[in-house]
Amino acid sequence: MKENKVSYSNKMYAFGKWSMLAVSLLIIVMLLMVSNHGNTTIQYLVNKDVGYNIYLMVAMINIISFFELHYLSKHIDKVSNNFFIVTIIIVWLSLVATFNYIAGFSLAALLFLVFRKNDISIIKLIKAIIRDKNRLLLLANAIIYGFMLSVLYSTIFIIF
Repeated sequence: MKENKVSYSNKMYAFGKWSMLAVSLLIIVMLLMVSNHGNTTIQYLVNKDVGYNIYLMVAMINIISFFELHYLSKHIDKVSNNFFIVTIIIVWLSLVATFNYIAGFSLAALLFLVFRKNDISIIKLIKAIIRDKNRLLLLANAIIYGFMLSVLYSTIFIIF
């Protein structure tokens, strides 16, 4: 992998990042409106109905993903190319799993451009990650997202 910084599209990155926040805020506003209409609190609404619980979990996963990408964009000069790309892949997988296709499509297009412009292959990326000093942080990141998604899907499984 090249030593210089990875080339990527700021517009796609920003669109994907801010659309995650927009979807999360729309879900939270919808929960506020439903709880206000029923003269209840969001906590009571989420505890009473599993569907609203799932909405809140999806909103929280999207907000966490937004903050992770926002932090990554602020500190892009301090992280390695491998860390940048793998973090975007992990966030993209969580977005696809939570059915946020708007942000997922923009991050997929961003990943496609990053792989194309920088002549990166998956095999090279995996080999570089194994040697990377931040591999434990990436592993912890993947485990946290995996845990959040497993809680989400186990809740959905309980419904059906």
